[in-house]
Amino acid sequence: MTGTLDRRIDLVPALGSDHAPTWDGAVWVGELRGPVREDTEYRLARAEGYRRARLLVRADRTLLGFVEVDVEDGRLETAALRHALDGLVPATVADSVVDADASGPTVTVVVCTRDRVDSLRIALDSILSLDHPGYEVIVVDNASRTDATQRYVAELGDPRVRVVTEPRPGLSRARNAGVRAATTEIVAFTDDD
Repeated sequence: MTGTLDRRIDLVPALGSDHAPTWDGAVWVGELRGPVREDTEYRLARAEGYRRARLLVRADRTLLGFVEVDVEDGRLETAALRHALDGLVPATVADSVVDADASGPTVTVVVCTRDRVDSLRIALDSILSLDHPGYEVIVVDNASRTDATQRYVAELGDPRVRVVTEPRPGLSRARNAGVRAATTEIVAFTDDD
C-alpha cells in the first residue's frame, strides 16, 4: 500500500483460533460492512498463515454476497477489495413473499442445486414442513443443463419457493446469487442432498 491512510478497520474472524493454520490453502473467513473507502486500511485479526480471505459483505443490513481476496501481511489491499466488490448488487425488497409481521426473525433458506431434481424434491419436502412463520426458500439453479429444476418448482405452486438462475457453475457463485436475492434478516444455506 502506498500513501498515508486516514483510518484503520480491524476485521475479526468468524471462528477464531489461537493457532495459525499449518496447511496450504487455509482461508480466513469473516465479515465486512461496506462501503470500502480508499483512505482506509483493512487489517485482519489473527491472520497469520492465511493467504486468502473470504468475506461476507453487507451494506447496512443488506447482504451483498461473498468475496474472496488475497491477504498481504495481515491486510487486504483496498484496490483489490474494491474490485472484488464491484459485482455485488443488493437485492430488492419487492421480490419478498416473507411475512415481515410474523413473530421471530425472517429467514431465507438457500438451496443450491444443479440437475438433481430428485434430491431437491426431498430437501424441499423437509424445508417446507417447517413451522416457522416468516421464511422463504430460494432455489438457485446453478448452470443446469435442463429446465427440470425450474419446472419442478413451478409445479409446486408454493409462494414461499422461488428459483434464481446462476448460469456460471460453482457453489460460491450459487450462494452469492442466493444472498443477492434474499431480503430477510437471516440467510441459511443447505445442500440439495
